[in-house]
Order: sequence, then structure tokens, then C-alpha cells
Amino acid sequence: MSEFFGRSDFITQESLEQRANDVPSDFLRHDSLAAILLDRAAILPAGAVFAVQAPWGRGKTDLLARAAMRTYVPGLTPSILPKALWINPWQYGAPDLLTPLVLTIVRRIGKTKKSDKKALMRAATSVIKAGISFGFKTAAVTLPGGSLYELATEPVEKLLEGLFDSLSEDREKAKLPDPDPVYEMANRFSELVDAMIENDAKENQRAERVLVFIDDIDRCLPHTQVALLEAIRFLTSANAKATFIISFDPAIARKSLIAHYGVDGFDPESYLDKMFHMRMTLPPLATPSVRRVISGFLDAKWPGMENRTAGKIIASRFNESVVAGIPDWCSKRIATTTAKTPRVLKHIVERICLFAISASDEGVATVSGASGFPLMISWLAMIERFPQVRVALQEAGDDFTARFADLVQSYGDIDSTHQRKLKWAAIRGLPTRADSPELAEMLNGILPLGTGGTEVNSTGELLSVIDRELQTIGI
Repeated sequence: MSEFFGRSDFITQESLEQRANDVPSDFLRHDSLAAILLDRAAILPAGAVFAVQAPWGRGKTDLLARAAMRTYVPGLTPSILPKALWINPWQYGAPDLLTPLVLTIVRRIGKTKKSDKKALMRAATSVIKAGISFGFKTAAVTLPGGSLYELATEPVEKLLEGLFDSLSEDREKAKLPDPDPVYEMANRFSELVDAMIENDAKENQRAERVLVFIDDIDRCLPHTQVALLEAIRFLTSANAKATFIISFDPAIARKSLIAHYGVDGFDPESYLDKMFHMRMTLPPLATPSVRRVISGFLDAKWPGMENRTAGKIIASRFNESVVAGIPDWCSKRIATTTAKTPRVLKHIVERICLFAISASDEGVATVSGASGFPLMISWLAMIERFPQVRVALQEAGDDFTARFADLVQSYGDIDSTHQRKLKWAAIRGLPTRADSPELAEMLNGILPLGTGGTEVNSTGELLSVIDRELQTIGI
């Protein structure tokens, strides 16, 4: 069930080309933002690096995919922009930082004259080896000593041979790679870009720029993130006619930079400002947007269910009024901004569908009370943000009610006398209130948290809903 491009939609260069005319519904309202993003990319100077940043699950992939797909539809983008290239850096090992980019460009260039192939092979070889050098440079921070380059010489040579076998029948006559590939990387990359633009021109594309989308760089290991950012900056230092658009979670990127450099006083924001010509932050979903997004997911077809929508599946076990109320309940019961993301909202709808499919009649009756569904929505939002809460309560067994009381009391406004009575140590893996005010806020969205936790005695309906959901879905 997918009506936006998210983690479940694995975007690749191939799928980008195949799905250009099959774009999902735009209930995140990203199409207009994608058009603005491409306009900015056309205005920025050659060699620009543009960042799209937002926390986990806010829809960065959806925005980038829509922008990239627009380049495959005539008339939707500025004429200087070509059909975009798409790279997922987290798919590849640390030494292969730039190989996927080079492979994509070489395939795009296609067949060329033999004399051109020699220069092309030299340029591609230099860029690939430079990317490997960047990977080893950052790896040396955690693996000091020895020459790491030699460890990978044989597999790298095999990779390059495979890459160029399809480009030249007389590879032995090609010029040798540059002795210092990092130094020459920017110039060689510029040569590859020029070759791609020239090839596009032969296909009646008026492009004057190569446009590269790099998604979810923060999914790479910390040192790989730093290496890739620095490598891209080197790539564009010779003013190659290329624009990079990169998405990442700024909080994760900051932690990765601090972990990599490990020096007092290091300012990750200043570093990121130097890496990018411009940074754009995706805003959080406002209340009307939450309703619209939830309605979109409810109208989406559920795979393997005879093309029935999620809303129809839920209505078949409850009723249409319940389905109609879900968007409003979600907008009111989900307490924190970090939980109001497309990915969390999608998972909530998916879990409600699973409950509707799997629940017994008794389970349906439990949730169908006056406040049953709103309580379940609050519960589902909390466990999507803090799955360890679900694990802790699942492991409680017969102590489920007492364990939940411990959880609520630990996040209430508790005096020192009551503090000594807490059984917080029994709840494994959960953050403290000081470490996670968000969890306290989400609990407070379910029930009032007061001194002494006296309200716990009035949460029977909530406990029944949680217990029933745990038994029914169990994941």
C-alpha cells in the first residue's frame, strides 16, 4: 500500500525511468515543491550542491523522486536540465563511493567512437579510484596503520575491467589512469559530464547540465557520509556542468560529523554550510495536512486484498463512521511533531488494517467504544516512535498492568517520595523522562499524568485497547 514515495518504494535509476508516467497521488503536496526545487537547480551555478534536509520519515524521498521524475516528462522542467540520475549511496560498500555514479554516467553516454572511449576510460578510472581513496582516507580514522589501498587493488581492477569491457575492444591500448586520481578527479569528472551532455544533445535533448539526485546519505556509516560529501565537493571543484541534490536527516548528519572528527569545538553546522550552496528544510505536517495524508492512505488500495482500499477494509469490521473519524482523530490525538510524519501516519493506517483483518469480534468490540479508536491511534503513534515501549509491555506477561503503571508514573510529575518507589529499572531499554520529553508528551496525550500517578486506576479502557492490540497484531 503506497501512495507516496517512501522507504517501501525502492527508487533506483531503472525504476525512475520506468515509472516516470506513473507518479502516485500527491497528497503531501510535493509536486509544486519539486518544481521549485528544479527551478533553483537551474538557476544555481555549475557545480552547485543542494541539500534537502528533514527528520526521519518526513517525505524527503517523495520530494526527490517527484523532482527527478519531472525531468523525464517533456515541458515540466527548465530546458537546461536533463533526465536526472539517481544514486542510493547506502547500497554500496565504503570503497565504492563514486562507482555507482560513474557507472550510471557511462551507461548514459552509451556507444562512442573508439578514440573517445580511451579518454572516457581514463576519466572514469580516475574518478572511481579517487572515490576509493576518499573511502580509505576516512576509514583510516578508525583503522590506522598500513596501506589500505593495496588491500583492494585486485577487486578494484576487476571492477574496472568489467566496467570498460563493454566500452572498448582494445582496452590494452587505452591510456593509463592518472597517477594521482584524487588530484585529477574534478577534471576527469568534468570530462565525463561533458561527454554525457554531448550524448544527450544527439538525442535532441537541449540539456546543458547533469542533474544527480542522491537519496538518504544519512543511511551510510558516519565516516562514509563524510567521505561522500567531501568527494562530491571535490567533483564539482572544476566547475563541472553538474548539480547535485542530496537528502539527509540533519540531526543524524551532525552526529556523524562529530563522531568522525571527534574534536572539541567542532561546529557541524558550519561544516554543512560549507558543503552545500543551499539547504532547504521540509516543514512538518500541519493539522490540515495530517487529515489530508491520512485520508490519502485510507483511499489507497491494499495489496492482495482484491483491490480494496484500506478504508473499505477497516469499514468491513467497524463501520463507515469510524473510517470517517480516523483523519480527525489522528490530527488531534498524535501529540508530537516528530510523530506527524508521512511514514508514521502510513504505519498507523497499516496497523489499523491489520487489526481489522485479524481481530476477533471481542477485539473489535473493545476498540469500538466511545474512546477506543482515538486511544488506539494515540497508542499506535507512540509505539511507532518508541517501539521499545511495545517490547517492554510484551515482555511483561502477567505483569502487564503493573508495568504500564510503572511507565506512566515514571513520566508523571512525581515527588521525591514517590520517586523512590518507582520500578523504572524493570522497564528495559526505555529512555528516562529527562532524555525523552517527547515520550512524556505522547503519554500525556493518552491520559493525564499527575503527581503520584493516581490516574492510572482510571485507565481500564486504555489498558484493554493496548492489550487487545498487542494480542492481535503482536508486532
